[in-house]
Amino acid sequence: PAPTPDRDDEDEDREELIVYLSFLCTGGGDLDGILEQLSISDVGALFLFRPSELEDYGEQLRQISGSGHQIGFILASDTLGEARKELKLGGTLLARLAHTTSHTVYLENGGSELAAGLTEEGWAWWTGQARQLEDTRSAYNRCNALLASLEGFHGTVRVLLDDGAGTADTLARLLPRLPGENCQVRLPVETLF
Repeated sequence: PAPTPDRDDEDEDREELIVYLSFLCTGGGDLDGILEQLSISDVGALFLFRPSELEDYGEQLRQISGSGHQIGFILASDTLGEARKELKLGGTLLARLAHTTSHTVYLENGGSELAAGLTEEGWAWWTGQARQLEDTRSAYNRCNALLASLEGFHGTVRVLLDDGAGTADTLARLLPRLPGENCQVRLPVETLF
């Protein structure tokens, strides 16, 4: 009989996983802590905001943009016409508040037809494959659950987290462990997804 490989052998054979981090910024209160943890680990992420709420984040938007992170829009629209109005508002506010632009959207309600229409108009459609939203577990448990879920992905994975209490603590545990799991965090850029 062949010997059973031990854990170290399995880790060496594990394919590298590229991890793209993103955050739904909906007023959860932990955005500053998230930015601090990303800065400590020197990794980039995508931050998603509702266009109508951008003015609530003026200083943080400038910090996000100045730190090299990406900014995208959370759209609540069901139709392409409504989405265009949200995007026009978001584009105007983002240019005024942070002197930057965005080409990334996350759809709260719209389906594949809306996504296809926005894609035809040049927008990159963001979806989270590994999601932890409104999770009230401890940072330790959230970190372990997220690491376990990453084992099911190959090549790349888009991770979607919220900006709620505890997310920064989860990142503080997660980010140092990712290299040991053969995971590399990269900045989500519109041309990559």
